[in-house]
Amino acid sequence: PDYIILCVEDTMDWKHGITREVVQKADPDLSRTVIVNTKLDTKLPQFGSPKDVMDFIGAKITDQLSPHKLGGPFYTSVPSGRVSRNANDDDDDDTRFEDDDEFVAACAEKEDSDREQ
Repeated sequence: PDYIILCVEDTMDWKHGITREVVQKADPDLSRTVIVNTKLDTKLPQFGSPKDVMDFIGAKITDQLSPHKLGGPFYTSVPSGRVSRNANDDDDDDTRFEDDDEFVAACAEKEDSDREQ
């Protein structure tokens, strides 16, 4: 294809994707479209079991609805660490970082560790 469309959407329901509906006006069979589902980390608490998570990630319905799609769905998530913006925050949560630099350094250390394995 001359052009690739990146369809980024936040949905829990693969049958009804507002963003996909808009994309399908330009690419009806999604043959030039890669589907990306955002905020997977925020959806996890909504699932009742590991099987529910696997069914969502497997997204078999997307293959039935759009068998010619170019790719996906792929998933994005934010890192689990959060940067504290409140100096008075006494939260003992060990996933909290004091500032952005500390968070970036922790991400770099984790990446180095992953590459060594």
